[in-house]
Amino acid sequence: MKDKKNWTKWIYWFTLAVAIVMVFHTVDSFEENVTVSFGRLMSVLRPFLLAILVAYLFYIPCRAIERLYAKVKVLKKAARPLSVFTAYILVVLLVIMAVNVILPAVSSSVIDLANNLPGYYREAIAFIDTIPDDSIVSREALHDIIYTLESIDITTFINPDNISAYISGVMRSSKYSI
Repeated sequence: MKDKKNWTKWIYWFTLAVAIVMVFHTVDSFEENVTVSFGRLMSVLRPFLLAILVAYLFYIPCRAIERLYAKVKVLKKAARPLSVFTAYILVVLLVIMAVNVILPAVSSSVIDLANNLPGYYREAIAFIDTIPDDSIVSREALHDIIYTLESIDITTFINPDNISAYISGVMRSSKYSI
């Protein structure tokens, strides 16, 4: 009888240990499985969500343009498709204008930054020299960092001639290339 009690006690504890290990393993891999599954689901839903976002953003301008087209009797039946087409054309024109206006301004600002870096470097060194000796940050550590940064030639990274190569590289590496 005593052997049977020991045996059932041993089975009870073994079953409990196996159940705890199984629960731990399930919970441990649960986060990874959920993350992978959610990533797959989002990769499938992404085009639909983007389409919903575009439709939502275009609804208000399309409605206003549709009212304008509806006032003309000849265009009244085709007012909705014409308004959608017109809205898309307007957005494409706005993007083209933004690229033609903003990109040159950004590139000239980046070129100015690259040209002014030596002056910024001198100002940083002068500021570091004014730090007191009992400061939290040591002057030598800051000098080492600044001298390391001095060895990097940023103009090799920021070359206006290579901007188109950078953009094409980004477009090739993106998942949804144009």
